Amino acid sequence: MTCKPEWPEIQEELFTGQLAQDRPNLVTRVFRAKLKDLKDQIIKKEIFGSVAAHVFVVEFQKRGLPHIHLLLIFKEGHKIASADQYDRYISAELSDKDKLPVISLLRFRCVSKQWCSLISSPHFISIHLSLATVMATPNATATATPLFLLRHLSIRPKKQEKYSVYLHPSKTENLILVKQLNFPFKTDSGNHFRVVDFCNGLFCLSDDLFRYRDTVILWNPAIRKSIILPKPRVHFGPYGPYMFCLGFGFDEKSDFKVVRTTYLQDGNGAYTVLPPEVEVYSLSTGLWKTFGVELLSISIVVFI
Repeated sequence: MTCKPEWPEIQEELFTGQLAQDRPNLVTRVFRAKLKDLKDQIIKKEIFGSVAAHVFVVEFQKRGLPHIHLLLIFKEGHKIASADQYDRYISAELSDKDKLPVISLLRFRCVSKQWCSLISSPHFISIHLSLATVMATPNATATATPLFLLRHLSIRPKKQEKYSVYLHPSKTENLILVKQLNFPFKTDSGNHFRVVDFCNGLFCLSDDLFRYRDTVILWNPAIRKSIILPKPRVHFGPYGPYMFCLGFGFDEKSDFKVVRTTYLQDGNGAYTVLPPEVEVYSLSTGLWKTFGVELLSISIVVFI
């Protein structure tokens, strides 16, 4: 059992501006009363069965909130022996699961197979994305707050990229920092990444500003995970010089996809060989797939 600072017995006795941790005497007395009631329910009223022995220890968290660890030994004939019996007394549910932070949801996957299946399902992910709100500031409300992403490229003392998220500025306020993102990547070219696009919490980054590089990264800064896409079929080795453009998005099948359109060089050095080579990477399969396109009347297609 863990002490809850929102218990009415605690909240009703707090002075204006006080928090539960400001009144350890109050918290301890309320917790002790509830602990006594819990023991009476279990040992005297035998709500789980007849108890042969018990032992418990009370621990205090850094915020001053107590909790107990209680070990119960039941008499023969009253012991819980099956999963169905456990389910009669023990249950767990996600409160406002659609609004919980991504980090918390990922941790909750370890609670049970059912939670893992629910949280990992495309339907739940889609609902969570649609209801995602910004709750990082003390005055945040349930209304979605527009954000402003700032990328800073520093040269001295060393080249590095920094990504920061701010509340979207208005005419009457300065930038308010929400979160400093940990950017763990370095380019092979020695320059900086190009941000292809940002969609549903994922960045698509490409190391293609200089030289022929085939490094494309999908990065989720919220859970600090990323993947490097496999090398596409069309690259400098077998095809020689080329130009390409990338597009990134989320389709109706709940899958992230990267579109790569490549234009090869003709005999005169112009990138006008048609039709272009079109490849689509699917995050669900982890593979590039080549698509045939009809002859285009323009030389370059740009995805926005």
